[in-house]
Amino acid sequence: MDRFQRWITLSWIRSDPNKWKTFVCIRTTEIFQYTCPAQWRHCPGTQNPADLPSRGILPSKLSNLKNLWYGPDWLTQEPFLWPTEDLSSYEQLKTDNEARKPLTQSLYVETTNPVIDITHYSSYTKLLRVTAWILRFLHNSRNEQRFLFELTAEELQKAKDYWILNIQQQCFHAEMEALRNKWPLSTTSKIACFNPFLKNN
Repeated sequence: MDRFQRWITLSWIRSDPNKWKTFVCIRTTEIFQYTCPAQWRHCPGTQNPADLPSRGILPSKLSNLKNLWYGPDWLTQEPFLWPTEDLSSYEQLKTDNEARKPLTQSLYVETTNPVIDITHYSSYTKLLRVTAWILRFLHNSRNEQRFLFELTAEELQKAKDYWILNIQQQCFHAEMEALRNKWPLSTTSKIACFNPFLKNN
């Protein structure tokens, strides 16, 4: 891996894994299960012991290379004295190549308080249809553009999203509050390892 590739990889690790396409997202998420981004630093190629064998160093000379056996001199110093790197010049490239394309979705109901009592319905399909009709009524009462006739697939999907959000609020209330306020999730959270984020928040 050359210097360019190392800097691109480092910039991926320094960012939210959910920003990247599946391949990079999965691997950076796995890295975060064992380390944190602050632990990752860039070692200049001229001081990187791992680069020495790839530069044509003869095996007979390896035993005399202090850098290979003990590492760069700055490793014995305080971390704030270690080499720093500027990744800004690689931001656009990594974003263009591996960033997920943003998905937009407009929901016309903002409240997460249940509009009906879910325990009154034993049929999932009926629950979604009743919810969709209620959401349509709320939309039509607030907007000049009215929805008429039979329910659409998009309205049924929004009804489904509505209940998913409500269940998330009930089961992961503390996590959602932390994400809204940009606080770190508790280490005891069951979903912390998945690097959750709020979409369209």
